[in-house]
Amino acid sequence: MIIDFHTHCFPDTLAPHALDAMSSAAALYPQTQGIKLKYDGTLEQLQKMVHKAGADYFVQLSVATRPRHQYNVNQFALKVNALPDAFAFGSVHGMSSDSLEELERLHEAGIPGIKLHHDEQGIEMDDYRMYPVYDLISQLDFPCLIHTGFDPFSPDHSHASPAQILKIHKAFPKLRLILGHLGGLFDWDAAEELLAGKGMMMDTAMVSEGLDPEQAVRIIRKNGAENVFMGSDMPWTTTADAIAYLDSLALTDREKEMIAGENAARLLGL
Repeated sequence: MIIDFHTHCFPDTLAPHALDAMSSAAALYPQTQGIKLKYDGTLEQLQKMVHKAGADYFVQLSVATRPRHQYNVNQFALKVNALPDAFAFGSVHGMSSDSLEELERLHEAGIPGIKLHHDEQGIEMDDYRMYPVYDLISQLDFPCLIHTGFDPFSPDHSHASPAQILKIHKAFPKLRLILGHLGGLFDWDAAEELLAGKGMMMDTAMVSEGLDPEQAVRIIRKNGAENVFMGSDMPWTTTADAIAYLDSLALTDREKEMIAGENAARLLGL
């Protein structure tokens, strides 16, 4: 079984605007200048590309970038989550007055997890106003996937630094954190030294865009292959890219099987 654990898409009317904003931001910084978006951002095209690459399922991640966007973002997530080949994580904005009620609504509706992107949401990960959100996510037993490392929308400051991640991990030991991008997009030295092996999960989203394969193997084995999920970060890279990168790594066949889909299937209850 193959599951792309980290993908993005948007409602058809919003997809062109979202991709334009993403590509414009990426073009400004050397880390992302050479990365071209790989598809049109729609759900239909995402499904086609995921299955063309040989994956069976995908996880779609939405982000409530503003408090006022929270409800509509999650309505789209519920639509995606109803598909037979998809799982969609919902999102809440910590500054929304009804973020806790929204978490309860998502749980009752069967959403399998939560995505937070502190950089795009403009909230420090260790802001005390986020603590009730983390507490309820923990109580509801949601896995919580967060962005880590560089982001072109906040290029000079990470709102989820390794120190902040470790602080929250310690404060909320039942919070099932999943660190996107193997713990730190384009900052993998810090991820390897500070975050790998500390009891959190990781995904491989976008690591094909610059992570040395030998370092990828070190991070994965330090963290435990059983705690890593294969992800592409579509539309930044494709499911086919993620599969090819995983296949290229000097891991055992068993480790690759776990990362390619077995770990995700277990987490998602397949």
